[in-house]
Amino acid sequence: MKNLKIGKRIGLAFGAVLMLFLIVSTISVVSLRQSNGKFVDFFNNGHQVTVQVLEMRRDIQSAAKNVGYATMSLDLKTTGGYVDAAEADLEDFQKRMQFLKENYRGDQSLVNSIEGTLNEAQTYKEKVFGLARENKTRQAADIYFESLDPYFTKIQEDLATISDSANKYAVDNYENAQKLVGFTLTTVVALQILAILATLGFSLYTTRSIVAPVKEIEKAAEEMSKGSLHVLLNYQSKDELGSLAESMRTTISNIGNMIDDISNLLGALAMGDFQVGSKYREQYVLDYEPILLAMRGIRNNLSEALSRINQSADLVANGSEQVSSGAQALSQGAAEQASSVQELAATISDISNQINTNAQNAKEARFQSEEAAENVAKSNKKMSEMNQAMTKISDKSNEIGKIIKTIEDIAFQTNILALNAAVEAARAGEAGKGFAVVADEVRNLASKSGEAAKNTTLLIEESMQAVENGTRITAETTHAMQAVVEGSRRINSIIEEIALATDRQAVAVDQVAQGIDQISCVVQTNSATAEQSAAASEELSGQAQIMKGLVQGFKLYDGEKVETALQSKADANSGNIRPEMPAFSEDQEDPVITIDPVYFDEPTSFGGGKY
Repeated sequence: MKNLKIGKRIGLAFGAVLMLFLIVSTISVVSLRQSNGKFVDFFNNGHQVTVQVLEMRRDIQSAAKNVGYATMSLDLKTTGGYVDAAEADLEDFQKRMQFLKENYRGDQSLVNSIEGTLNEAQTYKEKVFGLARENKTRQAADIYFESLDPYFTKIQEDLATISDSANKYAVDNYENAQKLVGFTLTTVVALQILAILATLGFSLYTTRSIVAPVKEIEKAAEEMSKGSLHVLLNYQSKDELGSLAESMRTTISNIGNMIDDISNLLGALAMGDFQVGSKYREQYVLDYEPILLAMRGIRNNLSEALSRINQSADLVANGSEQVSSGAQALSQGAAEQASSVQELAATISDISNQINTNAQNAKEARFQSEEAAENVAKSNKKMSEMNQAMTKISDKSNEIGKIIKTIEDIAFQTNILALNAAVEAARAGEAGKGFAVVADEVRNLASKSGEAAKNTTLLIEESMQAVENGTRITAETTHAMQAVVEGSRRINSIIEEIALATDRQAVAVDQVAQGIDQISCVVQTNSATAEQSAAASEELSGQAQIMKGLVQGFKLYDGEKVETALQSKADANSGNIRPEMPAFSEDQEDPVITIDPVYFDEPTSFGGGKY
């Protein structure tokens, strides 16, 4: 792994991480499909069966009610309508019976029992319906209550048993699905933790394999940046970092050789010997070549400069009188500058006051904007609370609707009981007349209760529609308030930027004012200096003579003659080329550089510190 390229190492690490991710994803998908199957089975074979059984119970109940109405009706057309309604209810029951046979997972004997009971009741049903259509309601009622009604009751009991069984199946299936979801969640979390740990392991290994050599190279570069070439760089590899380390070692060696050479050259120049040359000329290649050319330029230019200084010393004496005249003119100009500087200082002061006023106004505007944004945020919060309250009203209306549905069912049952009581009273003759009156009143009350429940349902539906409209308007208002809050925040940000810019302008103006004060001081100093320049010009002539004597102490460069001699000395000492820079440990003492006597009359040492 160490000799692999960095790109391949990173690719292998990410490939392993991707593989773990695919494993976790596959397990998650499979588990989700199993959970989905459980929930689908719960819906189709549990929930739907319960719903269909409830509808079947309602069909039987509705059929019984219509048969009862048919046996009590005196109008042949009305009786036919009740009989048709009862037949329609039984047809719906038969259709739902087919669904129950296909999807019920409980005791099939109950389904068979219902089907058998329905077949046994078929004969009595046809008799009752036939007598009712012939307007023989009394005979139809007798057959209904003596023979057909017990079958309907038996079917209701079997349906209740199936409903309980379907509910239990649905609950068990739902619990199993929940357990599967929990197991899936635990498995996926465990695999994710394993994947994270593996990812961390791969990341740490890859990071360390890259960071360790980088830190070693970084430390070497840091030591070089501090001026030390005594660095330990042992990392070796066939990857990019190994190539970089090898290049660093070569660079350290070459720079060390050139520093030795530059030290020798500068040392000779410092002692006044301009007839010196380089002994590592072959090291100065490409971007290093300008260094050698610059050293030669320094030597040649300094030699030429000193020669010209000797010539200029004569000119300095002649220019002393001109300097004196210029100093007087400078003094007069300095006085005029001082007046202009005072006027500029007054103008800058006015600008500073205006900027400070702008800064104060910007801060006040920012405060007002923040207060407005806070008020809008409070309003937005109140709108959210109102929205929640309207949602609660809608939920309560739904619950009231359920209660009213229950009232309708009770009214319906009461009506059926009243009908049955009326039939029994009719059969009782004179003794049942009072009971018939009571039954009729009970039926009227049941009808009124049902009508009131329907009216209440309509009112609740209208209330829910109004609540829905209010919720929609509240949501739109909340969205608009949020947009206002966002706009206030942007305005506040812009005002804050204006305040910061104004503060920076104030600081800049203060700095300008300070600069003008400094200019004023400089102008006054220039005036005094001009007066002193006249006196100093008299000294220039004497100093020029001294300078001329100093220049004569240097051994100046003399063109091709000196260059030929230096080349001969360098060729004779070509064996003195510095070997490749070895690796140094931190506990080694710094070397002492000694300049070769070929360049100087005697050996000269420089420092003992790191170079």
